[in-house]
Amino acid sequence: ANSCGVLPIVSATDWRGPSPDYEQVPAGVSTFVKRLRGSEPFSLVTEMMPIPSGALGMEALREIAARYRLRYVILYREMVSEQRRMNPAAFGYVTLVGALFLPGQNHRVAGYMEASLFDVKTGLLLFTTRRSIEAQKRSNLWYQDDKIARLRSQLVAKFGPDLADDVKQDLYRFAEAAKVEDAQRKRGPADAASAAPAVAISAAAP
Repeated sequence: ANSCGVLPIVSATDWRGPSPDYEQVPAGVSTFVKRLRGSEPFSLVTEMMPIPSGALGMEALREIAARYRLRYVILYREMVSEQRRMNPAAFGYVTLVGALFLPGQNHRVAGYMEASLFDVKTGLLLFTTRRSIEAQKRSNLWYQDDKIARLRSQLVAKFGPDLADDVKQDLYRFAEAAKVEDAQRKRGPADAASAAPAVAISAAAP
């Protein structure tokens, strides 16, 4: 049975130290972990305390994993940019009523979510899975910061389960490719060239 932890990577609050901005803990972690739980290939999946990106290192990862008694750690990260622009409805802002109610603002959030599988025992990053995400919404002038933050949270929460499915598929592909490579090594260099295409086919299999 293999245990796995999901470690959120968050940005540091300033350049003077690696302290994380806990107010920006990735919102998609909960749905990502929920999809991973109760399904193969991991017997146990747990959420871990966030770590700032500036504190990443081999020893740091192994120390954190040891505290949770984990064999694998998934490094989870969200990189999402925010945009706000006026649309043609904003011409109605010349009137007081229009400024209060017309949806003259275009809100857009876009970026990607990624997950990298770290093997604690070997110290290797096995693979990285990345998914592009985007959402748009029209709004009025009221509470724009709150609306963009909500749009971002809804977006990453929506695609968290999809990223989890991608990770599981990539893990099966990785395991299959590893079996092929191991079989090649056992056969010896004479047969390795003839079996090489099998690795590509295995890695590309759905």
